[in-house]
Amino acid sequence: MSSNIRPRNPSKDSPTEPFKRAVTGCLRAIARKPELEVAFAAERPGIVAGKARLPEPPRKLSGGEAAIVRGHADSIALKLACHDPMVHRKLVPGGQQARAVFEAVAANSTKSPTGRMRPSRKRLR
Repeated sequence: MSSNIRPRNPSKDSPTEPFKRAVTGCLRAIARKPELEVAFAAERPGIVAGKARLPEPPRKLSGGEAAIVRGHADSIALKLACHDPMVHRKLVPGGQQARAVFEAVAANSTKSPTGRMRPSRKRLR
């Protein structure tokens, strides 16, 4: 005999906690830094003092919002995994315009592809 009564979830986690745990695990794995501290906050995403900061996802998370958070996480992870600050300093050009272009290219080199660049699931089926 089955019951219609569902047991209450003893966990007090917010609805976004599983998503945050998954994003945190992926960021740490891609960056190859299992002990990396990851925080979700309303502040600008980035790396501050060796800690990754990601945007706080809304409680009702849409696919687009999830993609934004994942994109920031992938970008940070790729930067941590692939960016060498010593090589960067060595290669930076002297001129102001050349430096600006170099910095822009370097910043975008670790950005993950956007959803528009990825093939859709419908096309893969």
